[in-house]
Amino acid sequence: MKLLETKPISFREVNDYLKERKKEAAGGELGYEQANSLDYSEKFLQLTDAKERDLRDDLSKLGLQEPVITGLVDMLPKKEDEIKLILQSGKLELPDDQVKEIAKVVKKYRK
Repeated sequence: MKLLETKPISFREVNDYLKERKKEAAGGELGYEQANSLDYSEKFLQLTDAKERDLRDDLSKLGLQEPVITGLVDMLPKKEDEIKLILQSGKLELPDDQVKEIAKVVKKYRK
């Protein structure tokens, strides 16, 4: 098997994919790992599909790349230090004023 592409996906995308897979599976059952992943994604899913799309659009306007956006969407960090940790995972270091701007955008979407 040849790997063609990798891309980070959010809890919402995992949830949607596994629900579809469950419908298609024989007997409507998922494997152990898939069932656990579905359960986990349902517990930590925080945004509706529309809100996630809007947040992704707003974050991409700030010049962030997909892996960082996915981390921010999934975690919805409350503190600037948490945002900096997510940025570091994408090997990205931004000035404090840009981190504050990201915090404002994320705060709009947090419940």
